[in-house]
Amino acid sequence: MPDPFFLESAFPWLIIPGILTALSFGSRYGVYSCLLLAVLSRIYLNVMELPNEQSWLELWAGGLLLTVATGELSGRWRNAYLAAKQETDRLTNTANHTAQQLHLLQVSHSQLEVEALGANQSLWKSLKLLEESVTNQAPHLRLPALAKKMIEILATYDWLEVAAFYAVNDNGTPYPQPLAQVGTMQALNVHDELLQQALKTQRPVSIKRDSTLAVDYQSLGTSLLAVFPISNPAGKTCLLLAVQQIQFQAFEPSNLNLLATLCSWLATCLEDNPGQYSAITYPTINAENLTHWHRTETEVHVALCLVACHHKSTLLVGLDIEASPLKDQYIRYFTSNIRGSNHHWKLERDNNTVMILLLPMLNGESFCILKYKLENDFHSHFNKSFAQAGVVFHHQYFYRYQHRQELTGYLDTLRQPRYALAVA
Repeated sequence: MPDPFFLESAFPWLIIPGILTALSFGSRYGVYSCLLLAVLSRIYLNVMELPNEQSWLELWAGGLLLTVATGELSGRWRNAYLAAKQETDRLTNTANHTAQQLHLLQVSHSQLEVEALGANQSLWKSLKLLEESVTNQAPHLRLPALAKKMIEILATYDWLEVAAFYAVNDNGTPYPQPLAQVGTMQALNVHDELLQQALKTQRPVSIKRDSTLAVDYQSLGTSLLAVFPISNPAGKTCLLLAVQQIQFQAFEPSNLNLLATLCSWLATCLEDNPGQYSAITYPTINAENLTHWHRTETEVHVALCLVACHHKSTLLVGLDIEASPLKDQYIRYFTSNIRGSNHHWKLERDNNTVMILLLPMLNGESFCILKYKLENDFHSHFNKSFAQAGVVFHHQYFYRYQHRQELTGYLDTLRQPRYALAVA
């Protein structure tokens, strides 16, 4: 009781809390702590009516000075540490960027040997032209422009048969429609196992080549061979490259590493601006039409499964009939030429009509003969060719139909705007 604050001990322990506070949080909080303890100690002495030592003021004055000195020293070391950390991070990023550029340069020189991009243009030069072409693009146009230019470069590799770039929204979910693609990409399943793994780890992932030879390949939960996520400087994945088909002989680590390197370089062209891609617009589909297409997809899927039990080969033919005064006559013509055992569905898209015909036991070659006969008969009826009447055919051949994903990609193609269908 005579010395509750250890003031008479060999060392004044009461100043330790202020010094520790100054070391952890700086001089200001250390001074506040020191003053608070001084006031509380003074109140305690007065309340308990203990004798006031003459050294009380000297003790706290010295403690206050020591706390300020400790806080200043701690602050200097803290600032020096933060500055060194920022410089280290900057140098690390610079080193990674330099190593990446060196890797790309080495890849470019190796590609020159086989003239993958033409006799007078190297991969390095193509990437530089890509970077220059998008420098002045508006923020919401930069991502589509990068995807389009990079897919032009990737299209020069004959072994890459089907692949596409997809934008990723703020929730980490890819948009269903590709920004740019090579080949005809099937509809992207946002719950695809390989896709989800790539988005979760933010690292390139791929299946083993031998897995593609297995009968139960689709049981892996993916229709993709590889996925390459592309993140902006802030670490947010805003673009990804999904590869659906590669020539079997070219499905090897060196080519996958090439794609990963190009996607890594593409990430350096993205800006650190989370909202810059929010203005990207995609075609919207009316909710009623969406339900109609989904119901048709279910019906076609069931019909294909039934047909597959009896026939190995099946052909789906999509007829996109442009709006015109004679459109109803064209529809009646095609309906009358369908055999009773063949299923058909009629869907509306904008002002056009899409007819889907299911033709068992036909393949692509047989369809060409059938289409030739239909067009000759059509011309004799209406004195017009299919092109003049605004009729576009898009067929899909199924051999031993098993998985609904095959059908989904085909129907998504039919549901695209007319110009996309014509290109496909």
